[in-house]
Amino acid sequence: PATHTNETGQNLLHVLFGCAYQNEPAQVIATLDIILYQRTLDINASDDQGYFPLMIAIERFEEDIARTILLRLCKAGANLDLTDPVTGNSSLD
Repeated sequence: PATHTNETGQNLLHVLFGCAYQNEPAQVIATLDIILYQRTLDINASDDQGYFPLMIAIERFEEDIARTILLRLCKAGANLDLTDPVTGNSSLD
C-alpha cells in the first residue's frame, strides 16, 4: 500500500474520518468503499500523533455508523489490537 500522507502523517482515511460531518455518513461510507476497493492505503497506519483510522472513526461517529466502518475495515484487514495513544484502549474497548 502507498504511504502518501499530509504534513501530520495522516493518510486519506485519517482525513476522511477526521473531517467528515456527522450528518454525512452515507458519503463517508461510499468514499470508504472506494478507498478500500482500490487497496492503495495502509489501513493500519498511524499518524504523527499515533492515531490510526479505525480509532478515529469509532470516536467520531455514532455507534451504528462506527460499526459499519469497523466491519468494512475488518474485512479489509484492520488490526483491532492497535491502541489509542492517549487512553491505551483498543478499538474494541
